[in-house]
Amino acid sequence: MKDKQGDPLSPVEHEYLSILIEEMGEALHIAGKVLRHGWNPRYKGIWYYNQQDLQKELGDVLAAIIRLCEAKILSEQVIHKRAAEKLKPGGTLLFK
Repeated sequence: MKDKQGDPLSPVEHEYLSILIEEMGEALHIAGKVLRHGWNPRYKGIWYYNQQDLQKELGDVLAAIIRLCEAKILSEQVIHKRAAEKLKPGGTLLFK
């Protein structure tokens, strides 16, 4: 993978990054609904399945990340290494 610093985005890079941003935005939107209304609230007799929706959106985010790695735009190894650092005891995530 070449160093991308200062390089303009190719059309493919631009498209893949745009998709990632869109999918992350959709996941954030559903996460906000969960915070405001709960996982599976009922409103005016209608059930809303925020938990299921969040899982779907996070799957879409993961798929976008996988595509970025398959296209050699991002490094799967770097992403996995960072995730492992976050998850190890004493990592920077605030939950276990």
